[in-house]
Formats: sequence, C-alpha cells, structure tokens
Amino acid sequence: MGKKKSKKSKNRTPKMDKIDQFFADYPDFDYDRTESSPREFYRMCDFFDWGKNSRDEYPAERLQAQDDFRRAMVENFNDHFGTDVDDQQAWEHMCVVLGIEPLPQTMQAMKAAVKSTHVNLADLLDNDRSGALLRIFDTQVELAHYTRSTGRFFPKEDAYAGGLLRFLLREITGTYHGRRAGQQRSRKKR
Repeated sequence: MGKKKSKKSKNRTPKMDKIDQFFADYPDFDYDRTESSPREFYRMCDFFDWGKNSRDEYPAERLQAQDDFRRAMVENFNDHFGTDVDDQQAWEHMCVVLGIEPLPQTMQAMKAAVKSTHVNLADLLDNDRSGALLRIFDTQVELAHYTRSTGRFFPKEDAYAGGLLRFLLREITGTYHGRRAGQQRSRKKR
C-alpha cells in the first residue's frame, strides 16, 4: 500500500473552497480546515447537538446540513479535477495526484490506470486542501474497510452524475445504484 505526500507551499493562505464556504455558513462552530472535512462535519453535528431523537431520526437541520456538505464535497472535486472525461490535461493531473507512474501516454491508458486505483475520495479532497497523506489501497476490500472504520464516506448519490469522479467510485457498503464508468446499461430480455 503506497503513500504519497502532497507538495504544497506552506506560506500561502489557502483560497476558500466550497467546503470552507459550507462551514462559513455556521460561524458559531470553530471549524479547523487542517482536519478531515468529514470529521469536522461530524464534530459540527455534535457541537449543535444534531443527534438522533427518540424516534431514531436526525433533526431537519442536520439533514439539510448533510445535503449541503455533500454538495460542497462534489463541487470541490469537480472544481479541482474537472468533469470533462475527454480532457487529457484533467486525466494527466489526476494520474499525477494519484502517483501513477510512469504517466500513461494515452487517455485510454490514463482512464484504465485511474479506474484500477483504490483511493478514499474524502482523503483525496483533503490531500488537495491541506496536504494530508494520500493512501492508495491495494484492493477495494482494503479501501472499503478503511472507509467504514474511519467514516470517511464520499457522497455517492451526487457522484453518480458523471465526470472524472465516476472513475474513482468504489462500492463500500454494498448498495450501488448506478453504472460504473464505461459500463453499458444491461437490457432486459422480454
């Protein structure tokens, strides 16, 4: 299992991104950008006491915040990595960030290399935002175990839409509701 550290300038003030903007909507919460964004979301829910009620339901405030946070994560991914699956520069950038070496020479080879890489998408965003270590897992099973044990899920409901993001989606909980990148729809026989 390889590890890669982001190369970021420590002297620059980071530009506010969609996740920062999300947390800015909650000024009473002491948000720490250097921490994992999903962990900060859960910490914020605890801060505002947005736990389940006696009927085992979350309050409307948490559900709205969760939808907004998920949207911010997807928009952050798309802003940084792009959405155009035909953009060679976007694929080259993705390969570099994922530490894929040597860099594949064709877009088809880049797509295949990215599809065969197992990375936690929340970690990928945090790597871009704060220089956090980026772990590449050998198998989907290892990735799923890590994701479940850390609670660092990426909002797949919004991610099914497409773009480069769909090439990195992996099934973690056993409830996939879409198609993988490059798969054709199956036709029902009548």
